[in-house]
Amino acid sequence: MTSLLGKAARISNFVEYGKVEDIDLSHAAVKTGEKEYEPDILVISAGCNRERQLEFVKTVLTRDRVALEVSSEEDEINALQVAAYLASKGKEVSYSGPLLKFLGNRISSALAEALSINGIRLSEKGEFQFPECEPSYPFEFYKTNDRLSINDRVYVTGDLVKGLPKVGELAMRTGTYVARAIGGFKEPFRPIFINVIKLPKRKAIYIKSDRPWGGTTEVFTVSTFRYLTKVFIERYYLLSNGKMGFLEKL
Repeated sequence: MTSLLGKAARISNFVEYGKVEDIDLSHAAVKTGEKEYEPDILVISAGCNRERQLEFVKTVLTRDRVALEVSSEEDEINALQVAAYLASKGKEVSYSGPLLKFLGNRISSALAEALSINGIRLSEKGEFQFPECEPSYPFEFYKTNDRLSINDRVYVTGDLVKGLPKVGELAMRTGTYVARAIGGFKEPFRPIFINVIKLPKRKAIYIKSDRPWGGTTEVFTVSTFRYLTKVFIERYYLLSNGKMGFLEKL
């Protein structure tokens, strides 16, 4: 593993080399304020800029009634998390969005029912538009092949992979996959959507689907057990400084 890491540079917006100012994908070159680096293999894992989303949450928390609207399928899971969080805080919440239809009709229908049961009213229009996350300069959303690479020397992981939902568990899987691909693993990346949404009254929704990528898995459950596992994962994330590799086995 040590020799493998020595051949690849992981680039985020701030690295030990300084702030990234420019990227040349054709040459896998990265320019900072002081130097230019050209590693054997470049892994772009900068993630999304969620400052607008955080400010949005601060704003709606001051309201007693929140009519939330989202249009992006890729970022909808985060809007749903916010809607459920607001409901748990005693807010009167309504929600307008695709309801994760890209994961399958059964999941979408079950989600609509679960939201309604837990006090989140479904509506055709919202007052507050949930902002999409954005890449930080000089990054963008990158279109990759089925091995999460742009060319033989450049890989992309996490939220910056164009077309993938903005889900933390899926982002971690992309990172694990790219490490294997650099080491010679030849199979294509197989995405799977897994997420847990905490609801009021110590219940949580568990969603698992690979339908958008040609699979047949489509799981939707609501339980106290999933609520407890979500609480554990949130606390473990903080204690482990984000080291969540065990999730790939779940």
